[in-house]
Amino acid sequence: MKMVIAIVQDQDANEVTRSLRRHGIPHTSLRTRGGFLQRGSVMLWIGVDEAKVDSVLEIIDRHCKEREVVHKPDFGALHADIYASPVTVPVGGAVIFILNVEEFRKL
Repeated sequence: MKMVIAIVQDQDANEVTRSLRRHGIPHTSLRTRGGFLQRGSVMLWIGVDEAKVDSVLEIIDRHCKEREVVHKPDFGALHADIYASPVTVPVGGAVIFILNVEEFRKL
């Protein structure tokens, strides 16, 4: 068994979770916030048999798009003088961790 942990952008999360449900793949989602941009994201915890990992990755890839946003630092930002003007930053896609699960129990 594998544990797929995927961090996806808020804009993509609904489509990813809807597709996972449609394919009968159970998952748990947690709302999170990124460090640099302080934008919302969702962390998905997906426990699946090893044979289904590729299907899960395909679903995530299909619905997570990379995009660019303009970052305007707050006055309280560390070293705000470095970021005097707005900066375009790529966001989106997904960050995925795939872990081996030694034991699984459902109580």
